[in-house]
Amino acid sequence: MIECFRRFEYVSGTSNKFWEVWVEDQTVVHCRWGRIDGPIGGGQRGSWAHPYPYKRHRDLVRGKLAKGYRECSTPQPIAKPAVVAAPVPGLRPRNRRRELLAAARKALAGGHHG
Repeated sequence: MIECFRRFEYVSGTSNKFWEVWVEDQTVVHCRWGRIDGPIGGGQRGSWAHPYPYKRHRDLVRGKLAKGYRECSTPQPIAKPAVVAAPVPGLRPRNRRRELLAAARKALAGGHHG
């Protein structure tokens, strides 16, 4: 599912560029850029899996705005992830990561006896 699609343009002197960014499946940040007057479908693409895609999306947008790009799309609100990991009962938040790693190591060490 595509979310947070935004399009920006930069027109100054001989520059006539566009830049688009969106998040797909709550995990991958996509960008597409090129010349506005270039061939249809032209331009470059980039995609990055990111642990915090909405933060990365926001940071990329801020960077383009700082460079003088102007938004020409209606910003879409960033949706909260539909699935959030449920807390594990009995784990204190501060030690949660350490305890989860220890439990995973224990399960992996004892899981294969063959």
